[in-house]
Amino acid sequence: MELKKVNENLTLGCEVYSNSQRWGHLVRLFFFSREIESNKVRYYNRTWERYQFESALSGLVSKLDRNKKLPLLDRLELSRFIQNYR
Repeated sequence: MELKKVNENLTLGCEVYSNSQRWGHLVRLFFFSREIESNKVRYYNRTWERYQFESALSGLVSKLDRNKKLPLLDRLELSRFIQNYR
C-alpha cells in the first residue's frame, strides 16, 4: 500500500489489486489514523488514466461529498491534494 499524507489529519492509502480475471485500484482514506471511507475501482480490460488511481480518487471525493463523513475544510484540502497529485 502506498501512503500519501494529505495533512496532519488525513492520509490516503492507495493499492493495486489483481486476480485472474480483473484488476483494479483500491483507495482508503484515514482520518486520525482510522479508516473512514474507501473506494474500489475494478477494470476488466486495459484502461488509460492521466495518472495512477485517478478514477478511484475522484470516486472517493464524490462519496465523501454525498455522505459528509469528513469536515468541509478537510474535504477541500483533500480535493486540492488530488488535483495536484499528478
